[in-house]
Amino acid sequence: MKNNIGEKIRKRRKELNYSQSQLAQILGYKSRSSINKIEMGENDIPQSKLKNFAEALKCTQLYLLGLDEECGLETYILNDPDADEYAYPEKIKVSRKDILIISKAEQEHLKKLRCLSPKCHKLVDELVDTLYNDHK
Repeated sequence: MKNNIGEKIRKRRKELNYSQSQLAQILGYKSRSSINKIEMGENDIPQSKLKNFAEALKCTQLYLLGLDEECGLETYILNDPDADEYAYPEKIKVSRKDILIISKAEQEHLKKLRCLSPKCHKLVDELVDTLYNDHK
């Protein structure tokens, strides 16, 4: 049986041009062999580490689990009324604590909800703030 999580980790790691050693260091593993064993399906990822893998690989946990084939992420800038929702995140200087990484599909849903009315706009911002605080 194929190890979908391991395959997705390997694919995403290569897309980001990370070596197994680099990913191991980012995640706090002592050696690259731990990452190799996970990618080969010899070791499973503890559920408690899934979030860390997703963050290190700049993807969602759902993508790693095979529940969302879309790995592209968008950053949702928090508490910045002047932020252009179409601005490129790499051009905006913000601290990591000020962003929440969400999938493109989630971002599209939020954009649609925000456009319904000013009340929805405020409600979505409050919801995202709550998600962000839970994310910390």
